[in-house]
Formats: sequence, C-alpha cells, structure tokens
Amino acid sequence: MKYSLVRRSFLFLAFALYIQTAFAQSDDDSCKVLPHYTASFEGVQAKGMLSVEDLTKIKKIKPEETGVSIIRFTYIIDCGEDCEPHQRTVYGDMFSEEDIKAIQAMKSRNVLSLECILGKDKDGNLVSFKPFLYYIR
Repeated sequence: MKYSLVRRSFLFLAFALYIQTAFAQSDDDSCKVLPHYTASFEGVQAKGMLSVEDLTKIKKIKPEETGVSIIRFTYIIDCGEDCEPHQRTVYGDMFSEEDIKAIQAMKSRNVLSLECILGKDKDGNLVSFKPFLYYIR
C-alpha cells in the first residue's frame, strides 16, 4: 500500500511537470518572434505624436499590410513621475471600454507604447509586428 501511494505521487508529479512544460512551450511569446509587419491605430494618421484630442479616435489597432490579422498586443501608458505605468495585454485587435477610458485619461507628456504585437498571416502562421509608441503633446 505504501509503495502504491509513493508511486502514484511520483506519477502525479511527473504528469504535472509534463503538462507545465507542454503549455510553456505552446505559449507564443510575440516579443521573441522577429517582427516583419507594421501596425497602427485605425482612424489615426499621425506618426510619433498625438494630441490629447486624437486619443478619442483610438479604438482598434490594424495591420498596415493586407492578409494578416492581429490577435494580441500589450500596451503601456507611461506617465513619467506622475503615476505608475499602466500595462495591459489585449486579446484581439480592439481595445475594451476600460482600455479606452485609460487611454483617453492620458495627459500631455505621457507616452503610449505598443509592444509584443502578435498576429496571424493568411496561412495561419504566427507573425509579429514592430513595436511603436506615441508621445502625447
């Protein structure tokens, strides 16, 4: 009986480690994928700098190239010394209402950066987009 309990515990531990390793390998880290594509905000033409009024237009991130789609990205709002940086991962290409409120609350001299932008091409292969940022003037 004691041998059976030790054996079961060992098998359970081995199975748990196997599952953890399998999921860790299948998690696609877009920050480690070499970026070949570019993206921007839908409806925003500015590059590099945005006015506070432009922030109301930010709702969706879109690829510049056709045939690819965005499935995940991380955005960071950096307010310098005024507050703690706000970082969040968005699954899909649309900001949630909570994300939009956080972006629209940004002030002059804040920075909105997007990184780890992961997408898929028309063949279903994972692709990465170049990170970009905007200074709020």
